[in-house]
Amino acid sequence: MHKKFICCFFFLAVAPLRADYTVDFESVGLPPTQYLTSATIQGLTVDSASQWGASYAVSRKTSLQNVNLYWQNGDDSAVNIGGANQSDQWLTAYIFSPGDFILVAPQSTVVSSITINNTALVTHAVTNGLFQASPFAQGDFLRVRFISLDENNQATDSTNWYDLAVHDGNLWLMSQWTTIDLSSLQSNRITFELSGSDVDPLFGLNTPSYLAIDNVAIDQVTQPASVVDSFINHAGWTGLGTSRDLSKSLAQEGNGPQVLGFQNLINTLHGINAVVLDIQNLSNVADISVNDFRFQWSPVGAFDPIAHSMGTWQDSPEPTITDLQLSGSTDRIELRWANNQIKNRWLRITIRATANTGLNQDQVYYVGHLQGEFDGVISDSKYTVLIADLLGVRAAISQQVSASSVADIDKSGVVLVADILSARSNLAAQLTNITIP
Repeated sequence: MHKKFICCFFFLAVAPLRADYTVDFESVGLPPTQYLTSATIQGLTVDSASQWGASYAVSRKTSLQNVNLYWQNGDDSAVNIGGANQSDQWLTAYIFSPGDFILVAPQSTVVSSITINNTALVTHAVTNGLFQASPFAQGDFLRVRFISLDENNQATDSTNWYDLAVHDGNLWLMSQWTTIDLSSLQSNRITFELSGSDVDPLFGLNTPSYLAIDNVAIDQVTQPASVVDSFINHAGWTGLGTSRDLSKSLAQEGNGPQVLGFQNLINTLHGINAVVLDIQNLSNVADISVNDFRFQWSPVGAFDPIAHSMGTWQDSPEPTITDLQLSGSTDRIELRWANNQIKNRWLRITIRATANTGLNQDQVYYVGHLQGEFDGVISDSKYTVLIADLLGVRAAISQQVSASSVADIDKSGVVLVADILSARSNLAAQLTNITIP
């Protein structure tokens, strides 16, 4: 065996590559001499970007008594008579330049590996010469690499070169089916390129540009999960319309230092009692549990944000988790706490990157609560419930409002005296504002 190839061959052959399914060409009902310009085989389309169309044949076991008859009978057999694992059929592809022959797997898949071999024609040409092709002598070579293409058939990446034939004092030829790992290309569109030493300056390679292909492995692409929406709900809302608070939002960590504001703080009688997360491509919603999250809370009221940084916050009570299921690939996860469990403090919610969530990395969100805080004024880095907040609630008395209203402290849908009393019961209470990473 050619020494240069030994390490590559054994690396590739140590263990079979796993795939969601493999195209083996056994189901194609074609005579070995029938060439096509395009076809779809088990979801794998053979296509071409060349003006004359793809050139390939599905080959079968046949006699190799006279490979010169190739030009008459289409003998493009692999050198060891049979496909990978001695199967009955395989694919033989011709290429003049990359893009002449393209394997296109379905959308949301990648071609993860391909099994190749020399054809009998190439073997004969390299060994004995054939028409313009000279038999190999010292220094001659033929090699192949695989190239990923985008939707416009432009190259995006490529593998290393793999030797098909080399003469380094002795002639070595690939004569066994060999699996090439293509997973690094992460593409569903694959072509190949041949390079050799026997080249005509006008017509390119004199060595026949054929490659035997079998067992094209195709993997489904698992899209990573992502949080596409997050919002605050007011569980127990009794007014008209949605219980979603459209005036408030969760703050997300990871966008650089961010000073939180009144838009991240609610003021209800019931505390933080419901948060909703819309997660796309959630991996395993059936097994989602509190173990896929972490819930922490700040100290109550005014606190030193340096002495009590987020990393030191204690674990908060755990919510119940409900999957509300949206259409398509998005799941709506509701986190619900009992009324008054989380009051007058900040809540930190970490969605962990686990096998159940499918996230690439943890996602961290914050929301705060200070009962009765109406105007969102920050003084000395703190919110404080003052008479001005009570007066703000009183100014909206008797109004019918949405769940987003900061005047409706008890979330009944109407601003009443009870809301003023709810704010007054927390008069002079404070909450330190925070800056998140």
